Amino acid sequence: MLAETFGLRSSFSTRRSTASAGRRLVGEGGSLITALYALLVALLVCLPSTSRAQLVDSFDPNANNDVRAIAVQADGKILVGGFFTSIGGQTRNRIALLNPDGSLVASFDPNANQVVRAIAVQADGKILVGGDFTSIGGQTRNYIARLNPGGSFEASFDPNANSIVRAIAVQADGKILVGGTFTSIGGQTRNGIARLNPDGSLDASFDPNANGRPIGAVFAVEVQADGKILVGGSFTGIGGQIRNNIARLNPDGSLDASFDPNANFFVEALAVQADGKILVGGLFSSIGGQTRNGIARLNSDGSLDASFDPNANGQVHSLAVQADSKILVGGFISIGGQTYNGIARLNSDGSVDASFDPNANDFVFAIAVQADGKILVGGAFQFIGGQPRNRIARLTATACSVTSTVCGRIIVGTAPTDFTVNLSDPADPATVQASDLTVNGTPADNDIIVNGDQSVTFHFNTSPVVGGQNTMHIPAGAFNCGEGSVQEFTCTFFYRVPGATPPPRPRPTPHPRPTPP
Repeated sequence: MLAETFGLRSSFSTRRSTASAGRRLVGEGGSLITALYALLVALLVCLPSTSRAQLVDSFDPNANNDVRAIAVQADGKILVGGFFTSIGGQTRNRIALLNPDGSLVASFDPNANQVVRAIAVQADGKILVGGDFTSIGGQTRNYIARLNPGGSFEASFDPNANSIVRAIAVQADGKILVGGTFTSIGGQTRNGIARLNPDGSLDASFDPNANGRPIGAVFAVEVQADGKILVGGSFTGIGGQIRNNIARLNPDGSLDASFDPNANFFVEALAVQADGKILVGGLFSSIGGQTRNGIARLNSDGSLDASFDPNANGQVHSLAVQADSKILVGGFISIGGQTYNGIARLNSDGSVDASFDPNANDFVFAIAVQADGKILVGGAFQFIGGQPRNRIARLTATACSVTSTVCGRIIVGTAPTDFTVNLSDPADPATVQASDLTVNGTPADNDIIVNGDQSVTFHFNTSPVVGGQNTMHIPAGAFNCGEGSVQEFTCTFFYRVPGATPPPRPRPTPHPRPTPP
């Protein structure tokens, strides 16, 4: 086949291609291009190919306003909360349930009258919801409510907070931790944080009393494996002691006096690693007595992990830890000294995972990792992973890369009609279309050969190749391969029309003779 003649079936490097001296380029006439000609053409037209890990899959619920909370149920269905009034093509006011494929669960419609900011799923499948609302499920519920698994309203649960609930966490014993800007809940004074019994009544023994600026606000609550409770927000005191924006409570609600990281501005996100270390995100620039911009990691005793300093240039809104210990971070536009818009992934040592760059065009406020490793993200974005996605998207944990030896080549002879690309993972034939590959903007025709393992041949009825520079392109997410979708692929190659005369050898510019003194 011509594809084999032109060497289109083997791998290529994404680095800039340069022709080596004396290289033989094979075509029908077996022409030998001079080293100078090959070098000149390579320097002029062999541009670097680009491949960026664009990881979005086909999940596209299309919310019409910000998504602020995401939670995954045990059955794989996805709870979503935020500012939206439409998602999945239907009216849904601030809360919805999606099937794993992104379609809307039609029977679930609690209809909150204001923003949903926090969602947590209990072990029994019941759904805790917090936010700005005063009505949900057709009933009055101030800022916090509980739904049955199908979305119906649980009438017996009514803690009745007097202001916004920003965070909810469920303990192993079924008790419910609640954080926000309230000063009253369950009919009693509770500043910023409270604990409810499983029936929704107030746990009277738990009263840490966050205060400051002008009231204590708790934005994040996380329960450690040992039952201790991490609290982040905007406060200057908790548990009767000075604590700036982050603290740890004992299971009975008393302050853990040994833990005092002392962040200089508010903490919005917390996550606990499997090794017990604590990830902290927010808008601080100092924590643990050292400069840390937006994100830090603490040792289990609360001291700063000095080796970890990703250095975000803006607010960190969300954190999540993958099963492989890599760290997902949402917010900012730069981290680790590089531009990463809205979301990035860090290696366990805090360095940026350069293979992961979904490149959201606005903030990411919520991140959740599914059991299969895929990553759900919500926020204000309308474009992510190389595709339009309104405020919610799903990213694959990995993306397969594309290579082809046509890239950087100078082809001489008959213009090819078959182009084979090689993949780092096997393609899903059901998702591949001829139009996925273009040459000079012309899509391939309907003849596609998926070559069994990790290569795909695209056929053109008439060759789209022109004399001079040509560009081959596959867009991000065009088809599925491996555990994810294909990343964007662009490369250039050069075609010399048979019989065309190589450009003349350039003559050196003469240097003027020096003028005698």
